[in-house]
Amino acid sequence: MVAIAGILAAIAIPSYRNYMTRSKVSEVLTFASSDRQRVMEYFVEQGDLVVNPEGMGLNLTSDRSQYLDGETKVRAAADPLRVVFVYNLGGLGPTDGEGTIEYEGILKDSGVLWSCTGGSLPAKYRPPACRP
Repeated sequence: MVAIAGILAAIAIPSYRNYMTRSKVSEVLTFASSDRQRVMEYFVEQGDLVVNPEGMGLNLTSDRSQYLDGETKVRAAADPLRVVFVYNLGGLGPTDGEGTIEYEGILKDSGVLWSCTGGSLPAKYRPPACRP
């Protein structure tokens, strides 16, 4: 009986830790959703993806979440026209539960197409849509 409880604990505890880490990542990604929305609104209004955090009304400070380790970085590039948000995550729990998630928005004819597969955060902590 003790052996069965030990085996169950050996499986359940790591799974629970991974689940808790993924929920913390999800909290940060709610800010990413808001940031993406502001970029798309700015593009519709201005017709450009020039990154102007103040003009877009973006709050990129780390005080938005206890799991953000430093300010969110934003950069824009041309050919193709795109914007990239880099979220530096920390304090998630496990030692390998730190790193970055990059949200990249590329301008297409139908609007801005977003991808979140970039960055150094291990795939096991990312939402399924953000796994490389």
